[in-house]
Amino acid sequence: DTHHSTTPYLDSGTLASLRTFLEVYPDLEKIVGPIARYILVLDANIAASDLIHKYKNPYLKHTAIEETVKSSALELCAPIWLDHEMTESTIPQVSEKRGIPETTLRALWVEYRTQIIWDKSLSEPGASENCDGDEKDLPYIKLFEALNADAILSRDKDIANMGGKQVDLEFVFSIQSYARAASYSVGIRIGGTIVTTLSAALLLQLARGLSTLITQLPDWAKFSLLALVCIITVHPNSRERLAKFSKNLGGTVASLWPALESLVELANAKSLEATLSLDKAEKLLHSSRN
Repeated sequence: DTHHSTTPYLDSGTLASLRTFLEVYPDLEKIVGPIARYILVLDANIAASDLIHKYKNPYLKHTAIEETVKSSALELCAPIWLDHEMTESTIPQVSEKRGIPETTLRALWVEYRTQIIWDKSLSEPGASENCDGDEKDLPYIKLFEALNADAILSRDKDIANMGGKQVDLEFVFSIQSYARAASYSVGIRIGGTIVTTLSAALLLQLARGLSTLITQLPDWAKFSLLALVCIITVHPNSRERLAKFSKNLGGTVASLWPALESLVELANAKSLEATLSLDKAEKLLHSSRN
């Protein structure tokens, strides 16, 4: 994506780093709250669609699926049967139907499959007396049940008839929106929690140093520092403590106030955006037949 706004850009992959940070400090996670993560089982038709999308858009760094996996908001799993199905059947068929070189699709698949968590025990379709659909879908159903996954990412409507829960790319887009917004909102909450535990002297040092540092830092670092000072300013506990030595701050906070005010608005907007995106994803899950 090209970002034309003045909002400092945060890659949604930042969310994965924030998750790791919270895992190291579980007490902090109790205060900030958990970061959402969904487990999906990937079907061949969606995998093929993503490869086609990557081929048609070589400038694209990540597809929506790849971005959400990178953000850690989505865990993508598959039976090893998917690899067999892709290499032996799906890729040759897509190559012939779409006129895409098979070698290109295979190269894209080799890279794409690295983001998938593989179950090597499900290597063939198998059979079931109660199968009410394509038996080639059974490995996906079995893995869905074994993992207690949230859903199977597929366009195949037989999935629901066979006892699985099926979602399509609309669900992924909702999680993508959540991850992008949460990269901001979770980061600000973490910064705020840390800042409210600092001593008054450290808060003063941070505020004084910011005016010099801010002109020398890249956008993401400016955002992080502004987030910290913003929390100092608007958080009730921090605001009360800050008032006690505000005379020593000179014009530092005052000069930054327009940026801080904008950041407060950004934090609120991103938090709402993350919540609404997550609500939509949950509705899509609950509306899926199972």
